[in-house]
Amino acid sequence: MVLRCAFAAALLVPALVGCGYHAEMPGPAGIPYSCAGGGPARIFYDGGDPNRSPARLEFGERSVLLRPAPAMTGLRYEGEGGLVWWSQGDEARLSEASAGGAEREIARCTRVREGEAAAAAAHGEDH
Repeated sequence: MVLRCAFAAALLVPALVGCGYHAEMPGPAGIPYSCAGGGPARIFYDGGDPNRSPARLEFGERSVLLRPAPAMTGLRYEGEGGLVWWSQGDEARLSEASAGGAEREIARCTRVREGEAAAAAAHGEDH
């Protein structure tokens, strides 16, 4: 019995010690988009729920914090400087709202899926 308990303790101690160490894990990769008129964009949904979570949009040299906003369809986010990110399915639009409420489109974007990015890269190498 003593031998069995010592064996169990020998297995348990390294497991508990390992629990105290947490390797630094990279943050979420975000969702990549390719935008006409502006290059790549990537949106990160904090908390994982795109309908309710705040988000961060990387577009060009900018990184903008966004908050969910009401939308008739799709997802709509509003952020600093009047920026608006609206997406529905794989399509998105980045615009800038004026004080009067009118929106000026900055870019139209299409979601880039991993398989599509790999296929495009392979196609580009062949030609």
